[in-house]
Amino acid sequence: MQKKNFLAFFLTLFLITTVLAPAALAYEPAPEVVAQRVFMGEPASGEIIYEKNPDEQATPASLTKVMTALIVLEEADMDDIAVVNQSALDGLHPESSIADLKVGEEMSVENLLKCVLIASANDACNVLAEHLYGSVEGFVDRMNERASELGCENTHFVNTHGLTEDGHHSTARDMYKITLEALTHPEFLEICNTARVEIPATNKNDAKVFLSTNYLISALKNPDYVYYYAKGIKTGHTSAAGYCLISSAEKDDVYYLLVVMGSERNEETGRIGSFDDSKALYEWAFANYKYQTLLQKNTPVSELPVSLSSEVDYVTLVPDRAIDALLPNDFKPEEVKLDVTLDSPDCVQAPVTRGQKLGSAEVTWRGRSYGTVELVALGEAKLDKTLEMQKNVGDFFSQKWVIWILVGIGAVILLYIIFVIALNVKRRRRRMRSSNYRGSRRRRSSNHRPGR
Repeated sequence: MQKKNFLAFFLTLFLITTVLAPAALAYEPAPEVVAQRVFMGEPASGEIIYEKNPDEQATPASLTKVMTALIVLEEADMDDIAVVNQSALDGLHPESSIADLKVGEEMSVENLLKCVLIASANDACNVLAEHLYGSVEGFVDRMNERASELGCENTHFVNTHGLTEDGHHSTARDMYKITLEALTHPEFLEICNTARVEIPATNKNDAKVFLSTNYLISALKNPDYVYYYAKGIKTGHTSAAGYCLISSAEKDDVYYLLVVMGSERNEETGRIGSFDDSKALYEWAFANYKYQTLLQKNTPVSELPVSLSSEVDYVTLVPDRAIDALLPNDFKPEEVKLDVTLDSPDCVQAPVTRGQKLGSAEVTWRGRSYGTVELVALGEAKLDKTLEMQKNVGDFFSQKWVIWILVGIGAVILLYIIFVIALNVKRRRRRMRSSNYRGSRRRRSSNHRPGR
């Protein structure tokens, strides 16, 4: 495997795309917000849209109730009946947000949860805690355990409702994680997005009507903050926490989740900053972000040489799928980078079929990875049998054991030739010596012959 960096798509493709595409909308910077801690994301893509001191610890006020609701949704039966004990009401200031529950009152878990999320009732939180774990303390332990399971590194709960206590803190990022998990339960958002709820009469109380404390979704208390695209989720306010709000909004199939903590009320206008901050961020996000294509399917990415084919010398590699992402209006396709990994870096042998996987590419933009696609052949390359045979012959004779055998045979032949040459030389020498000997005898015989 070998990696090759392709820093952009083919220039021609981008020029065509640029000419044919409509003019891009201008990208405006995010608005200034009063909130001290903010985390905004798009859950579907995991895109972080805006953040401000997202990991700074602070008291979350009634945003705490999202974790309380999560535990109830995960572990309780909505039809169960809970009984109010005196211990659940102890320590709650009578002027704090409560549902005015009475000792001995019986209410379903579902209606208590509506009191928690719509009316922000502190007493309902404790009743649910005792119903599930026998004590508030046991329930709070579970809240902290669950927060840890969700990867909340800067969160610690001391109570179920969010009234200010030492050691009770969280962050905008952690509350985002907790809310994201709660949203996996459809009934959570259904309850949180309810502007008005009627709780039926119980054995201790007449029927009650509660109005949502979230002015983004309800004009019943204050119509000045309503945002048409908003859905839920939970408000919070104490003097220590300031104005806090977890909300969501959906428009044109884009869904945002937003946490603001530590906002303020404007002393001159009386406007509550958490609602104004949230609405401003939504309007900015919907105007400046949209789903765009980082990589198109079948866009040529690379060429790979082909062997054993007499018809084509290379195949073009293209992505097997497109990659779309939520991107700002200033997105430029030419900034997309591809980190390509080829299965056979040098070449691929025929036959190659259309759609055959030959590699992969990681897609990044401005340093962030947006996933990996498989690279497949755009065309095909048929196998040439003659070239294949030539290659097989070449491959056979290039094997080490074949080479050693050929070397051995060559050595034997060479030795045999040397032996034959040596033998012939020896024979010639013998013949020469024999010839010389006979000549010498004839000369001696001639020398001793009597004279006439």
